[in-house]
Amino acid sequence: MKAVIKKARLSQGARPVVFFLRGDDQLEETKALNAFNKSTQQNALELEEMSTKEIAQLGLPVGYIGAYGLKHLAPDIEVIFDIDLQEADCLICGANEVDQHFVGVDLSSFANLNYQDIAQTRPEDACPECQGALSAQRSIEVGHIFKLGNKYSKSMEATYLDKEGQTQYFEMGCYGIGVTRLMSAILEQNSDEKGCVWSKASAPFEVVVVVANSKDSALEALGAQIYEELKGAGIDVLLDDRPDRFGAKMADFELIGCSHALIIGKQALEGQVELITRQGLSKRIIAREAIVSTLLEARS
Repeated sequence: MKAVIKKARLSQGARPVVFFLRGDDQLEETKALNAFNKSTQQNALELEEMSTKEIAQLGLPVGYIGAYGLKHLAPDIEVIFDIDLQEADCLICGANEVDQHFVGVDLSSFANLNYQDIAQTRPEDACPECQGALSAQRSIEVGHIFKLGNKYSKSMEATYLDKEGQTQYFEMGCYGIGVTRLMSAILEQNSDEKGCVWSKASAPFEVVVVVANSKDSALEALGAQIYEELKGAGIDVLLDDRPDRFGAKMADFELIGCSHALIIGKQALEGQVELITRQGLSKRIIAREAIVSTLLEARS
């Protein structure tokens, strides 16, 4: 059993807290902070590292902190045990003396220990709901929720009457969504080696109309006509009528990541156009008169 000692940063000052865990576990700081606040009914904002000097000032030997006699040495310290240690025995822990350990410690012989879930979850740990094996996946944080307490409601005199008719200050909170982080998260999940693949809501355009041969005046005219029809139908459309090669235009479509590309090629003069969906780059031929309805249907 190992000890991890921190200090909880309060609105005024700080309070030491020691967390006991199995030797092969790691402390999960968010769980630990919540456990401290639950145990003390305080609102610590964060846990901070304690220096060797600060630990020594508490009368505790660094590297040999244990459960026996801990509160006698440091009465003000908060002590929390990980839930996996409940009723554990045959433990080895520090003896609160330099170079000394206790062997065969039985926590069931201790009274009123504070057990909470404070350890990091590891791959293959059992799910607390279904007991299935857990796995770890990388993720990106896209938002925060902040608890503000009543600091601002007091300054604004924002109050309400509770059920006893007493005036109370509102408990406040706020949240923030990181728009640039959301964009990164979308691309991390969807993009391929050719470029960006956006969600429907985040794509720069629903469709880009690509005139295959900008030197063909008939195709150029048809592309402009279809562009105006799509725009008139409320579809977010881009017209690529640049005098570039067709391959370069398609490479830009794949790189930028519009949801669809509508190819105005030779078949378009005969009433057939090619629609390419950026996600998966699937292709299909649709009739000229079905362009608007097909793209509107693709929104759903």
